[in-house]
Amino acid sequence: MAAAVMGRSSLACIDGVVGGVLFFDTEQSPWHAQKTVRGIHRQAIDGTMQAYALREMEPWQRLKFIEHCIKTTPDIALACIDGVVDLLSNGINDEAEAIKLTSWLLKMTAEHNMHIINVLHQNKGDFNARGHIGTSLVNKAETVISVAKDANDPTVSLAKADYSRGLDFKPFGFTIANDGTPVQADPVAASQGREQADTVKIFTEILPGMTALSYSDLTTEYMERTGAAERTAKRHIAEALRKSVIAKDRNKFYRMNFREIPDEPVPF
Repeated sequence: MAAAVMGRSSLACIDGVVGGVLFFDTEQSPWHAQKTVRGIHRQAIDGTMQAYALREMEPWQRLKFIEHCIKTTPDIALACIDGVVDLLSNGINDEAEAIKLTSWLLKMTAEHNMHIINVLHQNKGDFNARGHIGTSLVNKAETVISVAKDANDPTVSLAKADYSRGLDFKPFGFTIANDGTPVQADPVAASQGREQADTVKIFTEILPGMTALSYSDLTTEYMERTGAAERTAKRHIAEALRKSVIAKDRNKFYRMNFREIPDEPVPF
């Protein structure tokens, strides 16, 4: 939304074209809705965006209100409906109403030469868009974007194009700064950092202190502790050796690579 207002945002990978911009929040309290809008305005200080909180309205009232705003906003370019399911009177699984709402959205975009972003939750089990409305929107959407927390770092969210009628964009990660502003982050690096920490922990448990093991004993111990196959255990040992997590001494025994421990005693 900030990119649409200003042509740029706090995430370098997102920019846009300035035009008439509308934002509708259908479910949050006034305080939380205002918090969301403030996060947008921190990135678009000089821009103009009309924002509305529609929590207290009935579904049909929200629909009529949004249509009125679209029709009366000069040079309308983009509208975001955060909570499109709240425009449905019969719930997310009424197929006829879902098709009718989707048709209305297509009509608005065609008549006003604009884009509409619809925010919809995913099923927790299969991660598909929820209900008949989700299926209908996905079938008609130009682009479907999913946002999910990184499995290895819950502070980082990953955005990717699940489907696009045009070119897909490269997945990107972001986190939220203390002031509520999105900041780009690398989920791959976060995952690798977590994997590195887990690797160090495993080998520290197998080789505590100055414990040293032969290659065969280290392989067997790694397999027993992690449940890994022999081939996987050997690959992880080679990787730990390459990354200097462990070291091989002159007698070909393996131990932790405690770099802070000197080779010879230090006299006091």
